[in-house]
Amino acid sequence: NFLTYKVTESGVVMTPTVTSIGSLHDGNLAETIGYMKFSPDGQKLAIAKWYDTTFVEIFDFDSNSGAITNPIYLSSMFQNGPNNGVYGIEFSPNSELMYVSDTNFNTLTFKVHQFNIALGNQADISNSNEILYDGGDIIAAIQLGIDEKIYLANASSGFLDVIENPNEIGAASNYSNRGLFLEGRSASLGLPPFIQSFFQVGINVEFTCLGDETVFSVNSSQTITNIQWDFGDGNMSNLENPTHIYATAGTYTINVSVQSDEGT
Repeated sequence: NFLTYKVTESGVVMTPTVTSIGSLHDGNLAETIGYMKFSPDGQKLAIAKWYDTTFVEIFDFDSNSGAITNPIYLSSMFQNGPNNGVYGIEFSPNSELMYVSDTNFNTLTFKVHQFNIALGNQADISNSNEILYDGGDIIAAIQLGIDEKIYLANASSGFLDVIENPNEIGAASNYSNRGLFLEGRSASLGLPPFIQSFFQVGINVEFTCLGDETVFSVNSSQTITNIQWDFGDGNMSNLENPTHIYATAGTYTINVSVQSDEGT
């Protein structure tokens, strides 16, 4: 049973939408281990279940009603059995790809899978499986960052792994083993989760030579109802895609406030 609670400007609606769907999670404590994530666009929900009968399930999610539908079950490609299985899970910034960490603590073999969930059905998603990492480093939690890169806990190594281009398929995603040095600190198995849709506004800038008509835009997963640009030189705009010519060379801090039905 999934219980989804709607959050509004007035607070949390305490009566949940209850959906009975998907595979059973029961047995000993180990059978309840694994991450659950929503896609940045809010339309997909995925769960990684570790240990015996390990699997990933992907669902459609309705952010208005809280309903969860259309389960897709993935299992045969993962390392199954006690002390094995899938643990971390994450979506690409464009919500079309899914990343899964796959652990085998018996053979000390750890993998990272990429799936193309935009294909929409179980067979095609299974066949899209790409192994981005296969080695001895313990790869566990996976987390999208505000810079639209994906970070992976590389337990006890003093590093995080990094997927530099997570919207790209296969080798083009640019998986970097031990790509981020933690300056003497150490990650364990987990990473802090965030509400992924908060990351879906970013500033894009083109043509930045002095005298150019510089073009500004934002990438937003929500419909923009109001926008206010501050170009950092005293000039403002309320256009979605403004242009601006700077009078002098220099370094400017650009700020934009974006309002949608989902928030600011």
